[in-house]
Amino acid sequence: MALADFARHLGLSARQRTAGAYLDTLQRLLAFELDPLQAERGELEQFLSRSRRGRWGDWEGSLSPSTQTAELAVLRRFYRWARSEGLRQDDPTDGIRPPRREAYARARGLSAEEVARLMAAIPVESAAGLRLRALVLAYLLTGRRRSEVLNLRWRDLDLEGGFYRYTGKGGKERQRVLPPPVRQAILAYARAAGSARRPEDAVFPGRWRDQPVDGKYIGEQLRQAAELAGIQLERPLHTLRHSYARALRRVEAPLEAVQSALDHSNLATTSVYLRQLEGQEDPWWPKLAQELGLEGGREASAAPGVGR
Repeated sequence: MALADFARHLGLSARQRTAGAYLDTLQRLLAFELDPLQAERGELEQFLSRSRRGRWGDWEGSLSPSTQTAELAVLRRFYRWARSEGLRQDDPTDGIRPPRREAYARARGLSAEEVARLMAAIPVESAAGLRLRALVLAYLLTGRRRSEVLNLRWRDLDLEGGFYRYTGKGGKERQRVLPPPVRQAILAYARAAGSARRPEDAVFPGRWRDQPVDGKYIGEQLRQAAELAGIQLERPLHTLRHSYARALRRVEAPLEAVQSALDHSNLATTSVYLRQLEGQEDPWWPKLAQELGLEGGREASAAPGVGR
């Protein structure tokens, strides 16, 4: 009953995706055979330090510090709510400290040589291959987060003006330049897939044209292409975002421009500057494309079926 009531509370105070993540954590707590209304601090510490399962169901050691920190935040919010509702008198998360972690300790960016090998390993004989190729270029040349690209609709693209709109963290809508290589790759994929390009349709659909393709599926496709290229990717799509940031610094983009491009708006000292850059053309993508071995877009133009 408590979880159902908490779910209703989240439905009023949190976004659907956030609420779902909160409830998933509490379901994992139940699967750990702990009643959240009865659990003690030591039991919650054991839950947070539990082992995780790998891709094939085998055990792969403790959860990452970031996952433990996220789950602890969920538990704290649940117990704040439980106390406000009179369901518990105490908060068993008091005194539990999140694990120390080094920011971006697992971050990895691809070199230009690795990018070239990866692009060469992506098959372009099918619409699915062209979709993957367009996605890789989008991540490499825009630096967007996974969902910010996958959730794009055709109404979000201004193909004539060369801009795209996306919803970033916090639900804020932003506008950025659409690099020509990305535009060309998207159109090549759309033509091969026979896309009607209706405004409400997903730019990168899965089974249904109005629903974006699953990110895990794309990540696995990218992992397979990387393996063919002799590259090991632990976090495939996020690695492309890191590659973007790394390449920007290599072409000597100012640190402020990198922060703006990545939407790291939590840096208060650059917040005014970030707002001034909002929606402006990105002057760095030609150098970025060259640094990544994409030759300013000529590689993207080689895809079949490119057209307006």
